[in-house]
Amino acid sequence: MGKGNSHRLRAVPLDRLFHRLSSGPDTRPRIGTVLHFEGEPPAPQDVAAHLASRLPLLPALTCYLPPGGAVWRTTRVDVSEHLAEIELPPGTAALHDALQRLVRAPLPVSAPPWRLWLLHGHAAGQYALLYRVHHALQDGSGMLHTLETLFAEDAEVRSRTCFAGFEEPVRATMGDRGRMAAATATMMRKEQFWGRDRDRFSGDRVFRWAEVPSAWLTEAARSNGVTRNDVYLAALAHAVTRWAAEQGTETASGIRMDVPVSIRRPGEVGMPGNRTTVLPLRVATAGLSPAQCLRRTARVTAPLKSPVLREALRRNDAMLPAWLVTALHRVAQDPTRAGVSASHVALRGGLAFHGAPVTRVLPVACALDGTPLSVALMSCRDSAGACFVTDAAVPGLDQLHLRWRASLRSLASG
Repeated sequence: MGKGNSHRLRAVPLDRLFHRLSSGPDTRPRIGTVLHFEGEPPAPQDVAAHLASRLPLLPALTCYLPPGGAVWRTTRVDVSEHLAEIELPPGTAALHDALQRLVRAPLPVSAPPWRLWLLHGHAAGQYALLYRVHHALQDGSGMLHTLETLFAEDAEVRSRTCFAGFEEPVRATMGDRGRMAAATATMMRKEQFWGRDRDRFSGDRVFRWAEVPSAWLTEAARSNGVTRNDVYLAALAHAVTRWAAEQGTETASGIRMDVPVSIRRPGEVGMPGNRTTVLPLRVATAGLSPAQCLRRTARVTAPLKSPVLREALRRNDAMLPAWLVTALHRVAQDPTRAGVSASHVALRGGLAFHGAPVTRVLPVACALDGTPLSVALMSCRDSAGACFVTDAAVPGLDQLHLRWRASLRSLASG
């Protein structure tokens, strides 16, 4: 690694918070994606050469924060420090076991904190690439930009790495900002939802994945006049409600879903760090069918679709000093205030490498200390994958991915 130089870009308070967080290997703020390719696995040197050729288009991957630093610094990157090859024994179980190990593996400390693994041998004519990155360096949109820059089939397809509503000037009034500030502040309220489970929250996490046809999301959204994100969140709310009913957990006040919201503007697409805030949405779903959950969810997600309210969130976020972000995080770590983290990113176009198409994508979510359930959804082509990261000490959560899939299928079938 070469000598670091100032990137002349200050890290936002959330970047610095994530950078400072130090916990067990299961709860560190790291995210990622598994790309499944149809084709013969490439030679590691071919992947390395491709990375090196695209690195000038991805300045974030040359950035790091020094200990206690508040300004991003850049460095010359040795791709070999960030790329690893693992040859697996045959069988899907071998790939699953490898992923369970790698989602807990450390990232570079003395270099920009990201890594790419080439996994092959588990199936003939197939291979996988696992990209992982520290959440201080990239949020979901930043990660999406990296994947598209490296592997997009059609560079002309417009990315979703920034909010489309920000392409034109947007003005948020003080009233709009006050409304969003009040909504965000509800994360500080104590929750009854987790009940006795919050007394035994642990730092151990279970990683589970569910895959569904993208058509399930599309068909349910089209037939109900809602968005695919509404469908995803409604199925999740219904699945969590069913789990809670079996556990005897109180849900009368509704389920609070903490939804990461991109506030990244077009000029910030390639920047390092987080351009994301969190909006809590409360959905009362007790006793409702999946279809009823969807109608209820579509009403509460209205702020996510409004450019004006999104701009209000962006302006509020920009006003928060670092000390307040840290204090709010400490309060949010209190188990009595835990919600359900639910994120969603979508690849608009296809991905491929040297003619081998990506046929499936699986996100890798993170669940910080005090967050017993975190879910991330990613879709590409005809497939969508969801990652469920759950607290190992809370009974039944490790099967929630199956409940979500069943709820989503019910919505798709009408």
